[in-house]
Amino acid sequence: MMRTKMIQSIAVIGMLAIAIAGCKSTKKSDTTTENVMVSAVSKPVDKDTITIKNIRRVQRDSLGLFAVVFNVPTSGSDIMKNAITEWISEELEGSYEGELTDVEKMADYYMDKVLKRNYETASEFKAESGQDQFDYEDSTTINKFYESDAFITYSYVSDGYTGGAHGYHIYKGQTFRKSDGRRIGWDVFQRTYSVEFMNLIRDGLKEYWEVKTDEELDDMLMDKDNFSVRPLPDCPPLFEKKGVTFVYNQYEIAPYAAGLPSFTIPYEKLIPFMNATAKKLIK
Repeated sequence: MMRTKMIQSIAVIGMLAIAIAGCKSTKKSDTTTENVMVSAVSKPVDKDTITIKNIRRVQRDSLGLFAVVFNVPTSGSDIMKNAITEWISEELEGSYEGELTDVEKMADYYMDKVLKRNYETASEFKAESGQDQFDYEDSTTINKFYESDAFITYSYVSDGYTGGAHGYHIYKGQTFRKSDGRRIGWDVFQRTYSVEFMNLIRDGLKEYWEVKTDEELDDMLMDKDNFSVRPLPDCPPLFEKKGVTFVYNQYEIAPYAAGLPSFTIPYEKLIPFMNATAKKLIK
């Protein structure tokens, strides 16, 4: 039987209430954004040397709940700080043209965009349908969740609802190399289409769905043939304490009800597939 489940390696351990799980039988997304803002770090880290500044813009009104929440590094090299802040801006939409060092102004800018688009949507819907009661949600939270001597990994959670059977829930993230701010992607792995690498992915998905056979796994997938051609998730590899976390978002490989299929492959199993860049990160 399929279970909805959190991403174990990056889940809250009593610190951050983010449900990285599948859907419930509710119309809105499952994440409660007001709880997301409790902490800037979603789990204790081994090498918490980079200090951060928390930025929070939240508004709850008659239209709904809206939030732009993120944290930025305030220590470390300028090139790393700039790389992370630039990525945060791009994930929020990428249209802010001001100085990246003025993160308060950046937060105001994106919050204004959030409010504008939702109020415009509500106004258009009201003109068409006459409805004047709304319960929208448009919230994004971007936080540091793991740090080592060589890298720092951020998480991104976005939830939205403007009507209908259910909203959306997106989880992704990005690992940065501390020395120069490089964004780490799937290009640091080799032979990702090999049978051996595919078996690691399939084993992770079997664990997530609690199935044992390839046939049972194929039944969970929306398109098993396409999956064999394009097995890697859109979310980049998320390096953390003991391994790399793979995250598939809603509808990426499975139906909405499947939630966010996710699992962590231990470093020792991935080393044969890592190039020199990846290996240096985990030394």
